[in-house]
Amino acid sequence: MDLNYLQDLEQEDFYDSIIELAPAGSNESIRVDSNLVHGCQSKVWLTLQEDKVVYDSDSVFVKGLITAVVSQLNTIEEMINVKTDDYSYINLETISYQRIKGIDSFITKLNELASLNTIVRG
Repeated sequence: MDLNYLQDLEQEDFYDSIIELAPAGSNESIRVDSNLVHGCQSKVWLTLQEDKVVYDSDSVFVKGLITAVVSQLNTIEEMINVKTDDYSYINLETISYQRIKGIDSFITKLNELASLNTIVRG
């Protein structure tokens, strides 16, 4: 999915575009405390299932933002090495500092889960 257009949008258009990326519905099966991402303003749950990122949030905007992040990751190695800085459209001109910290917390947990996945398989 090509998301380069996001960095050229005005803030309101950025929010609308991110919300459009959010998958409909929720994934109740992963909404358990052990999958909760700490450090997010909204509630976010994250797990890996068969090398696939499975996530949910109680915020449609956050789900869309996570969809944008995850859509760029195809391998466990990419999940281990991804950083918030890899996404030029995640900045203070488009979203709040708190949202940036939340995405950073999400990516940190994803890095950890992907690393554990390779250790378990190793």
